Amino acid sequence: MRVWLVSILYNIFIDRVRARAAEAQRLARLGELDEPQLPPAQDHYVQACQVQQVFDQLPEEQRAALHRVAIDGLSYREAAAALDIPGTSMSRVGRLVLKPKGE
Repeated sequence: MRVWLVSILYNIFIDRVRARAAEAQRLARLGELDEPQLPPAQDHYVQACQVQQVFDQLPEEQRAALHRVAIDGLSYREAAAALDIPGTSMSRVGRLVLKPKGE
């Protein structure tokens, strides 16, 4: 009986050693799959600078309307009230935001 119990304990020990080794290999492979570097942020910076340049070229009333809607998160109606734009607020603010520069 003793030999049988020792062989069971030995097999449990071997199984645990193998399981730890397999887990270590899986973690090592997972580390290889993980990208060690972040993607470069230059593209985002360039795009942000381009958006800023275009935003700065807009007339003041368009900049104010776009700022209230896009950046402050106000609805067209709230932006129109904040900018004191009379009439149909949504269409008026929408025209200010969407109007081409030459008009």
